[in-house]
Amino acid sequence: AGNRGFHVILPARVEGGGADTSAIVGPSRELGEHLVDAFARATATGPADYLGGGTGIDVRSDLGGLNLSTVPKVFVECGNMRNGDDAALLSEGSWRQRAAEGMADGIGAYLAH
Repeated sequence: AGNRGFHVILPARVEGGGADTSAIVGPSRELGEHLVDAFARATATGPADYLGGGTGIDVRSDLGGLNLSTVPKVFVECGNMRNGDDAALLSEGSWRQRAAEGMADGIGAYLAH
């Protein structure tokens, strides 16, 4: 409950069992980095203080939604619902609008790259 912030989950390199993320690891990292920057700017919130070393990036090898993807893919966790301050922000329509704009800006920056 004491931890705050958003983070972007990226695929780790996974090969085996029908999964091969080799082709998407690099592009997914680029997408994730653009999203972290744009999301932070748009929402004026900081990256998670409980994982990723303050970078806002968390690399995971245990999520089928990432492991089985054939295109660049990330997950965005917009805040920590166990934290009262984050939960309050997540319930505000105006903050959610800024979050959506930040994600759109991050995707746009990635596509323009």
